[in-house]
Amino acid sequence: MINFKYKKEIEEYVFKEYVEKRKSSIVAKLIYDEIMNVPINDNDESIKKLISHVKNEWENVATNFYNQMEKFYDIKIFDPDLTCFLTRLDIFPYSYSNETKEKWFSAPLFGNPASRIGIIMHELCHYFQPIELPRDIKEAMPVILNDHDKFQMYGIERGSDSEEEQRWRKIIWTIHQGGGNFTDLLKFIESEKNKNNGA
Repeated sequence: MINFKYKKEIEEYVFKEYVEKRKSSIVAKLIYDEIMNVPINDNDESIKKLISHVKNEWENVATNFYNQMEKFYDIKIFDPDLTCFLTRLDIFPYSYSNETKEKWFSAPLFGNPASRIGIIMHELCHYFQPIELPRDIKEAMPVILNDHDKFQMYGIERGSDSEEEQRWRKIIWTIHQGGGNFTDLLKFIESEKNKNNGA
């Protein structure tokens, strides 16, 4: 089961380890000033209500999402034991390592609910991926979420500006739209490898 919560220490950690390193110093300072000077109290009734609402929104689409992921990854999927830390940031890291005490990912506390659901699904695409793949392919995998009616995800899954990731997004989307799954993707990757090795 996914446990949704706000935790100031995680928000600060995500800022320091991810946001501050990727944003310009001016933008990083604006974000830092806000998260430090506008505290959120996770015991505040309005925050509790919002977190409960996020949990309910997720539960409305979770079973269908897990079913669709089972079909694509061709594995049995269960409701994971994860924490989703809700933050005011716009970078959403995760920690799924078996070496950490608590497996977690992050998503936005505020903002468009459709985008939030999309971000949660995006992070879970990584969590459920059966085997490790190169970064561009891994980051391209959530393109399948753009099959909006199937996944009940109504945000837009764009990915990064990486040309290689965008190339893989097109490949994965074509496989998915043709009724293929992760096994078909692995076969395609293998054939690409053979082509590049002159086999």
